[in-house]
Amino acid sequence: MTIAFSDFEHGKANVNGKQLHFRLAGSGDTVILLHGWPQHSLQWHTVAPMLAEKYRVIAPDLPGCGAPQYRERASTSAPWRSTSKR
Repeated sequence: MTIAFSDFEHGKANVNGKQLHFRLAGSGDTVILLHGWPQHSLQWHTVAPMLAEKYRVIAPDLPGCGAPQYRERASTSAPWRSTSKR
Protein backbone atom coordinates (compact mmCIF):
# COMPACT_ATOMS: atom_id res chain seq x y z
CA MET A 1 0.00 0.00 0.00
CA THR A 2 1.31 3.44 -0.95
CA ILE A 3 1.67 5.98 1.84
CA ALA A 4 0.02 9.33 1.14
CA PHE A 5 2.29 12.38 1.00
CA SER A 6 0.07 13.96 3.66
CA ASP A 7 1.08 11.08 5.99
CA PHE A 8 4.81 11.86 5.77
CA GLU A 9 6.35 12.87 9.10
CA HIS A 10 7.39 16.50 9.47
CA GLY A 11 10.64 17.42 11.10
CA LYS A 12 13.09 20.24 11.46
CA ALA A 13 16.85 20.35 11.52
CA ASN A 14 19.36 23.05 12.33
CA VAL A 15 21.91 23.15 9.50
CA ASN A 16 24.67 25.77 9.73
CA GLY A 17 22.47 27.93 11.93
CA LYS A 18 19.42 27.69 9.62
CA GLN A 19 16.16 25.91 10.59
CA LEU A 20 15.13 23.58 7.79
CA HIS A 21 11.75 21.83 7.57
CA PHE A 22 11.63 18.38 5.99
CA ARG A 23 9.22 15.54 5.25
CA LEU A 24 10.22 11.93 5.93
CA ALA A 25 8.77 8.48 5.21
CA GLY A 26 9.78 4.93 4.33
CA SER A 27 12.72 2.73 5.23
CA GLY A 28 15.75 1.32 3.48
CA ASP A 29 18.41 3.22 1.56
CA THR A 30 17.97 6.99 1.80
CA VAL A 31 16.80 9.12 -1.13
CA ILE A 32 16.93 12.90 -0.69
CA LEU A 33 14.61 14.86 -2.98
CA LEU A 34 15.81 18.43 -3.58
CA HIS A 35 13.41 20.92 -5.10
CA GLY A 36 14.27 23.77 -7.46
CA TRP A 37 14.07 27.51 -6.85
CA PRO A 38 11.54 28.81 -5.77
CA GLN A 39 9.70 25.53 -5.13
CA HIS A 40 9.32 23.51 -1.91
CA SER A 41 9.01 19.90 -0.77
CA LEU A 42 5.38 19.67 -1.95
CA GLN A 43 6.82 19.52 -5.46
CA TRP A 44 7.42 15.82 -4.75
CA HIS A 45 3.85 14.95 -3.69
CA THR A 46 3.35 12.45 -6.54
CA VAL A 47 6.72 10.68 -6.67
CA ALA A 48 7.76 10.67 -2.98
CA PRO A 49 5.03 8.25 -1.81
CA MET A 50 6.00 5.72 -4.50
CA LEU A 51 9.67 5.97 -3.56
CA ALA A 52 8.79 5.58 0.15
CA GLU A 53 7.53 2.06 -0.58
CA LYS A 54 11.14 0.95 -1.06
CA TYR A 55 13.36 3.75 0.27
CA ARG A 56 13.67 6.15 3.18
CA VAL A 57 12.64 9.45 1.57
CA ILE A 58 13.68 12.86 2.86
CA ALA A 59 12.23 15.94 1.16
CA PRO A 60 13.60 19.14 2.71
CA ASP A 61 12.39 22.69 2.20
CA LEU A 62 15.57 24.56 1.37
CA PRO A 63 16.19 28.00 2.96
CA GLY A 64 13.82 30.67 1.72
CA CYS A 65 11.23 28.10 0.61
CA GLY A 66 8.47 25.97 2.11
CA ALA A 67 6.69 26.38 5.44
CA PRO A 68 6.36 30.08 6.37
CA GLN A 69 7.99 29.67 9.78
CA TYR A 70 11.16 28.44 8.05
CA ARG A 71 11.29 31.00 5.25
CA GLU A 72 13.82 33.77 5.13
CA ARG A 73 13.22 36.96 3.25
CA ALA A 74 14.98 36.38 -0.02
CA SER A 75 14.49 37.24 -3.65
CA THR A 76 17.32 35.04 -4.90
CA SER A 77 18.77 31.64 -4.11
CA ALA A 78 21.41 33.28 -1.85
CA PRO A 79 20.12 31.63 1.39
CA TRP A 80 20.93 28.19 -0.08
CA ARG A 81 24.63 28.99 -0.16
CA SER A 82 24.97 28.86 3.63
CA THR A 83 23.56 25.32 3.83
CA SER A 84 25.15 23.80 0.74
CA LYS A 85 28.61 22.27 0.60
CA ARG A 86 31.27 24.73 -0.44
